[in-house]
Formats: sequence, structure tokens, C-alpha cells
Amino acid sequence: MIQYSEVAEVQRSKKKTNLRSKPESSLSIHKQVDLNPKTPEPDQIETGSADYMNGLSSALNTYSGGLQYFQIPCYISTVKEHQDSEIKPSYSIHNTIYLDVVCPSVKPEMIVVSSEINKTIEFGKVTIGQKCIRKIAIKNISKSTIEPKSSLVDTGGPFLLLNSLRPIEPGSILNIIVGFIPNKSSVFHENFEIKTSKSNLSFVFNAIGVEPSFSLSFDGNSLDFGYCLANEKIEKTIEMKNNSNVSIEYRAYLESKNESSKRESEFKRFQNLNNPNYKSIIGPNNQLGLSCFDVFPVQGSIAGGSKMDLKISFSPDHTSDLYADTLRISLIANEKNSRSIQLFGKSRKKNMYIRGVEYLAANSNTESMILTDLELDEHQEENKDDKQNKSDKNAPKTVEELVIPTSVLLTLYSISSSKTVGEYSIAEKVMHIGCLKSNAPTDKKDGKKSGDFTFDNIKEIAAKGFNIDLTKSAVEAGGERQVKVTWKPPQGIDPKQTVQAKVMLTTRANTTEIWNIILEGKIVSESFNSN
Repeated sequence: MIQYSEVAEVQRSKKKTNLRSKPESSLSIHKQVDLNPKTPEPDQIETGSADYMNGLSSALNTYSGGLQYFQIPCYISTVKEHQDSEIKPSYSIHNTIYLDVVCPSVKPEMIVVSSEINKTIEFGKVTIGQKCIRKIAIKNISKSTIEPKSSLVDTGGPFLLLNSLRPIEPGSILNIIVGFIPNKSSVFHENFEIKTSKSNLSFVFNAIGVEPSFSLSFDGNSLDFGYCLANEKIEKTIEMKNNSNVSIEYRAYLESKNESSKRESEFKRFQNLNNPNYKSIIGPNNQLGLSCFDVFPVQGSIAGGSKMDLKISFSPDHTSDLYADTLRISLIANEKNSRSIQLFGKSRKKNMYIRGVEYLAANSNTESMILTDLELDEHQEENKDDKQNKSDKNAPKTVEELVIPTSVLLTLYSISSSKTVGEYSIAEKVMHIGCLKSNAPTDKKDGKKSGDFTFDNIKEIAAKGFNIDLTKSAVEAGGERQVKVTWKPPQGIDPKQTVQAKVMLTTRANTTEIWNIILEGKIVSESFNSN
């Protein structure tokens, strides 16, 4: 085969320039620039690499088209009939036909000018439900407007064409946006083509869908902050770990900020007003209407295999034992992959508190409307100036000076013997008296101060069979003392009657508080469940 082509050889002269290096100094940095970079050899450029595609795109953009002419000689031989096939035919150079082949080469109408020019579009590893976007930049290098068209992507697959294809003016660029949203853990491949009347660009989409997974350092379903002084804060940290090898985006939110959840919680609370053991998933807010619980950060991204700390805070502003909320941590791309933690907390204005008793000032599911902390604070502000000016010892006491007893109930159940009539077991219950430790910077001195408590009229309750093992003790700040209360039914008691007695408890720390503890003794059968 004979090929005729004209080859233009361009001689480039190279001039060597000697550069003198300047001495280095502490005030300037000298950067050497290679003025004669070495051009890589053709066999050093890998086909399909970034350098190869950049060079090809540049060559196609400057190419103006061409024409190649080929002349193919065809020799004709004479073959006799029934000639043996193993005998080679004879040829003559005088019996030759020349076939002329004209091959014009046309400049393409469009090329890819993306930053990463490659026919294989890699989306990498993407968690299920998340969206990954890639852009393909197409440039019109022809002299007329072109109207590109694309092949159809699988409508049930994870790849999506996110924008429409519009006509491209000469020299203009069109960005084609392709998205990948996996719906299962698998490897995905798909072919994609962009066509015009004279050009065709082919691409291959590669992606991997990964099932996201995370875990928390807290394994339980409920987190109790315990007691906290009003207008102070308690913080707890939960570590969140990304168990997958790709990044995940999470969201942490409280149900108290969801209006539909609040309405549902209120409805359930009113349905269980007579159930003392019912605990609402969303409790009262602070006096200004803000939630007493908070979480930070509420949203973010965690790299594969990394960890992040979620800080949960409890900052009440009034006395209540009903603070509650629900913390939900879920993945933004997959709401089904989530964790729920029930938050509980209690607060008091005063340092001393009692656990293990029933408060009678309010229903177990509702807050008391009598002498709330907000009302007491208002009375204190109103009477602050009057108290300083009054010198009469017989003047009536203000609300601030009054010590209003807090009524609580402690019920003890004695089990009657099924074998012997009139024989009963000794009932026993434990209550805890604690002293809160202040965390406020202004109350460091008072926060370390311990408290103490004293039980009065012990002889009166002893006559009805009640006994308290610890009648007087000190309580360190941040600690608790365990007090055991027992009841032994007296001889000749009617098992159908309830025995009641009252004992006064005085606690002293930053303030003095009086507790009116009502003791109830009941006789029940062995099958009775006090819980």
C-alpha cells in the first residue's frame, strides 16, 4: 500500500540560558523555574490518562480537518479451471489495477473540557440515600450551533440526569449534571452517550453504594440528668462513631421542637392523669417557653471511621420533677437508621431534696400552680425594699421569710402471712436525702457548703409502729444520705385499716426547708404487687 501525504517539518531552535542563582537570605525566598521542561515521550503517556485526554482535547480544538489519499495496487492473476489450490497463482505487474481511496477527516463539533477529562466518570463510594453529583463540561468547537442529545439512563437505576440539554452556541460550554443516589449496597455501572449530527461522546459511570452505620457510646434508651439547681446547667457527652468507611451526614433534634410531637404528648398526658407511674416523653418547658434540654452540634458530617462528640445540656429555670424530652439522632439520607434517647431531669431552687417519696403538691403528671418559683421571685422583688426599711419585730413576715412545708407521702406495705392469722411482715422503704452542689462561678463558696437534716416527733410515729434509722445527719454537697423507714404493724390491728402518721423533716443548706412527711402503713396479701 502506497500513501501520499505531505509532512511539514518545523525546526525549533533551543537556546540555552544560564541562570545565576542568587544567594539565599532570611528576607527573600528564591524559586527556581525550569525554563526548558522536558516533553514526555509518546510511549510514556498512558492512553486514557489525564495527560493523554488533555492533549487530545487540545489537539482536537486546534485541528482544522484534513484529507488523506491512499492508492492500493490490486494484482490480477489468471487461474485455470480445475487448477490445484496448492499451486500459487502467477501475477504480472502489467496486469494491475490501482484503487484510489480518499479519507477526509472532519473536526468534531464538541469536546469535553471538564477539569478531569476522562471517559470514565467515577462517583466513588456513596452512602445509601445520599446524592453525589458530577459535572461534564461540553464545549462547542464548531462554527455553528449544535443541539446535543443524550442516551436514556435507567429510570429505575441510581443514576440521574439532573438538567436538560440545550443548544450550544459556537465557543460556548454546556455543563451536564449527573447525580448518583444509591438505594442499596452494590456496585453500579452504566453507559452514557452524548450525540450530535457529526460527533459522539461516550462515557461510563462507575459508583459504589455503601450501607451507612453509626453507633453511640451510650447504650441505654434513657438518660437521667438527676437533680440540677435552677438557672444552672448540667452537660453530658455522647460519642458518635461512624462505623462505615464513607462519610455520613447526621441530624440530632429534640421532639419538644416538633409541634405535632408536643400535641401528641399532651394528649397522652391527659389520658394518663390518674396513672402515677406514667412518664411523659415531653415535659414542661422553662418559664420563658424555651426547652430546658439542648444538643450541639445539631447537624454535621462525620468522616469514615471517625468520631464526634454530641453535647447534651440540661438547664432548668424553676422547680419541677417532670422535665423530659426525646433526643433523636438520625442520618439525613436515611431516616430509618436512627436512635432515640429519652431525657429526664429534675430541678430545685433550694439545695436539699428528697428521693423515693411521692409529692402531694401536684399530680405526678402535672406541675403545681401553687406558689411556683416564678411567683416567689416576684414577691421577693416586691418586698426586697420593704424588708430593708422595716425594723418592727412584730411586722408580718413576707413570702420570702415564710417557710412553707412541702408535703410528701411514703407508703409502706406489710404482707400478711397466709399460714398464721395476725402475723405480718415488717415493711421497709428507703428514701434518699441529698444536697445539690452549685456549679455557678459566683456560688463556688456556697456550692461546696454541705447541708444537714433533722427528723422531729419521732416518738409519735413510733407509737404506730414506724421507725426511722437515721434521724439526724449531715450531707456533703453533691452527695446523698440513705434513710431507711420501717413499719411493724402493732398487735391487734385491723388489716383493712390504713395506719397514718406524720413526721416533720427539716433540711438546712443555703436555706431552711420543712418537709411534712406523711407515713402510710397498709396490710396486703402475698399476691399484691406494690409497683
